[in-house]
Formats: sequence, C-alpha cells, structure tokens
Amino acid sequence: MRYEVAVNTEEDLRIRVVRSMSASLEIPELGVRIDPGPACQGFVSNIEGVLDRVRQIVEGALVWGEVEERENAQALLKKIEEVKCGAIPITLVIEDRCGNSAIIADKAQKSVYTPEPDQ
Repeated sequence: MRYEVAVNTEEDLRIRVVRSMSASLEIPELGVRIDPGPACQGFVSNIEGVLDRVRQIVEGALVWGEVEERENAQALLKKIEEVKCGAIPITLVIEDRCGNSAIIADKAQKSVYTPEPDQ
C-alpha cells in the first residue's frame, strides 16, 4: 500500500502513523527518505513523532559529519522546527510492499503501491 498525506497545520502533526519494518518513509520537501533495512524497526507514532525521529538522526550528522554535512544538518533542523510550527507544509509518504503500514486520517490518500523495477 501507499499512503500520502499533506501536513499543513499544527493539528496535522497529530495524525497517527503506523510504519512496519518493511515500509519506506519519505518527506520530499525536506529531502528525507528512510528505506527499510536489516536493523529497521516498526513504530506507531504521529507525524510530530516522525519528525522527532528524523531530527534525532540529523543531529548525529552534527557530531560526526564533515563541514558541509553539518551545515546541511543545521538547515534541515531549522526546517523541521518550522514544519512543527505550521510555517512550512510537507507531504508524508509511506510505501509498504507488505501492506502493514498506514497513515490514519480521513485526508490521507491510499493507493496500491507499485514499486519501480529496481526497488
């Protein structure tokens, strides 16, 4: 399955997100894509919690990254805070080959996921 939801307000940050171990997660406006891997764990959260997870990963780049990576990380952290304040709209996309993930909201669009041949 493929789920997509537009996040335009602070209230949208409360939308429930269920991500299984087989799902990829993408926020195109932030340049964020998280694909499943051997250490991937599923979770149940909300969109704000997803942003907090991304923030934690990006903060690691501040410690271990090269100069350019640290600069990019700082810019992304600023954007994440702006999204959480409702200043920047984003789109959250979850694609799950197994169909065990979901975005639980009336405004979420649901469709059949058809992966690209190389995925």
